[in-house]
Amino acid sequence: MQIDIEIQNQPACTSYTSEVEFDEETSIDNQEQTVERAERVDVATNRSTKPKHRVSKTNSITEILPNPSEPITFENDPSPIIEYAAEPILPLSLACAPLLDILYNLAFYVQLALDETPANPPNGLTVHESAAIRLYTLEWEAPHKSLYSMLNYTLKSSNREELRPYF
Repeated sequence: MQIDIEIQNQPACTSYTSEVEFDEETSIDNQEQTVERAERVDVATNRSTKPKHRVSKTNSITEILPNPSEPITFENDPSPIIEYAAEPILPLSLACAPLLDILYNLAFYVQLALDETPANPPNGLTVHESAAIRLYTLEWEAPHKSLYSMLNYTLKSSNREELRPYF
């Protein structure tokens, strides 16, 4: 028995691109930002199925720079803090050393976090990574502020330079 197979050179899929431009200017919550949005829609059709749509968006945000005479705070510069990414990963006690004069009895809480962390922490974390999470969530004895409380206070209300000891 012989089977004849015929191969047809027809494309299985037809695609086309259409661009839709939206020119919008929107003021966002007193942040004096201008948002421009452009959308590109790619449509691929297959003879046997319904069209498939893919939307990709390109957003660019233009911000008005803060007044150079004012200290840069979270309120006048909400941009991300990226300098910490260049810092090396250190053991917890060394990483916390710059904070010893800022946070009450920090050395005690660092040791407590390390002592309470299992030798093989879950989720593939190292002992120091797991202890850092534990330290961040620990509450300090009243009336003293915890690491969590002090870091968030500094992030929200202080000059950005005051964040340096935290990273």
